[in-house]
Amino acid sequence: MRNGLSKDLIARVLGGVPKYTLEELEDKFPPRNLQEGAFVTRFAPSPTGFMHIGNLYGALIDYKLANQSDGVFMLRIEDTDTKREVSGAVDVVKNAIHSFGLEYNNDEKYGPYYQSKRKDIYHSVAAYLLEKGLAYPCFLKPEEMEDIREKQKAAGVFSLSMVLSVSIAFMVMILTIIFSENISKLLGATGNASNLLEKSSRYLIGVSIGLPAMNAWQTLNGYMVIDNDNKSSVIATIAMTISNIIFDLLAVFVLDGDMFAIGLATSAGYYIAFGILLLHFKRKDCILEFSLKNISWKEKNTILKTGLPMGVCYTSSTIRSVLLNNMLA
Repeated sequence: MRNGLSKDLIARVLGGVPKYTLEELEDKFPPRNLQEGAFVTRFAPSPTGFMHIGNLYGALIDYKLANQSDGVFMLRIEDTDTKREVSGAVDVVKNAIHSFGLEYNNDEKYGPYYQSKRKDIYHSVAAYLLEKGLAYPCFLKPEEMEDIREKQKAAGVFSLSMVLSVSIAFMVMILTIIFSENISKLLGATGNASNLLEKSSRYLIGVSIGLPAMNAWQTLNGYMVIDNDNKSSVIATIAMTISNIIFDLLAVFVLDGDMFAIGLATSAGYYIAFGILLLHFKRKDCILEFSLKNISWKEKNTILKTGLPMGVCYTSSTIRSVLLNNMLA
């Protein structure tokens, strides 16, 4: 457990000595005298404008749960966002829920029912948490917090791009390995060229093993510009090219031109390029961060749409090759 802060430091952090102890708060707000299973619900709108259907739907659920269980339905105004607060919005809220028959029961014993007036309560609880080491103060400025949020959002988009890219490539790799002979036939290894079927199939299997690395490398390449690291992309491309030449020569002169080895040589080049780009993340000034916890899956449609033109390009190119090969076979 984190060491707690001293009372003097807590007073400095919170801007004053807490008004209540935790025990005093428990005495001030004792358990309600309700039957077992009763719900205490609250509708807590922010007075920043008009009510909308989503507000009313939530209020209705809270109201029904409380009434069906002989509990309590409260209205608490979340008026701490003073920058967005609209004059008269509280009356709009109250009139709206009254119009729909959602009567609330704000027992003053458990008030106040405006968040801005409950500061002493939260101040006291925060002091307790700080003293016990269950919370810690944050001294970041609003603009620094916003910067962190933007970086987390960017990390989520980047991470989702990588996950989708590699996942799709992995599925294509599995399908290519399973149906390598069928694909080879579509690409023209039939008729007079049927003797090339086995070689073509072995080559496809070798090349397909590199598909996840190829997609990962291409995706990372696009983000390197954002992170001001064009150098890594250039080095990765050069290393991939050199390794492809070396591995191809080995496959031809050492392994007697085995097609699987030639395809695997191409795959190895992609993995080398991807590995070099991964070294980028050891930099201390690296902005990009792979983080599954920051992934927002609602961005997947945007990412897929962005990659759609490239997918169409690859697909049309493949179809064109298939048609030409079959016409010439």
